[in-house]
Amino acid sequence: MNLYYIIVKFIFLVLNMGNTTFIISNKLLKNKYIIKKSFESGIVLYGWEVKGLRKFPPSIKNSFAIIRNHKIILVNSLFFSYTTCYQYQYLFKRDRQLLLMKDEIFYIESFKKFQKHLSLLISKVYWKNNFVKLELILVKNKPF
Repeated sequence: MNLYYIIVKFIFLVLNMGNTTFIISNKLLKNKYIIKKSFESGIVLYGWEVKGLRKFPPSIKNSFAIIRNHKIILVNSLFFSYTTCYQYQYLFKRDRQLLLMKDEIFYIESFKKFQKHLSLLISKVYWKNNFVKLELILVKNKPF
């Protein structure tokens, strides 16, 4: 059964490798941090944020993710809205929920509990089959 699961997951990954378009990537993370593990996650966005994402790239320079009530929340990211939406009701810097599997969230929680000084950062934002995806990485500071 385990081998069957691995084969199905591999076929699914190969079929979904196409149609990726990078929106923005944070290349400075490799210089400042040691990358422990990376995850692909979705993000909960409003419709005007998705439309704005096609026109304006988001700012993920100072963004990070935290764990709240067994959910992973993206904090301090700046997603611009589409120009025709009502901007008086819109918060550019709001907390956004990231979409991960339960076992991945449990893995991140347990990894952060047993190894101290770890952070969850965003390295890439990209389109994958008309969905917005993030590459979430678990990092540790490099010693000086």
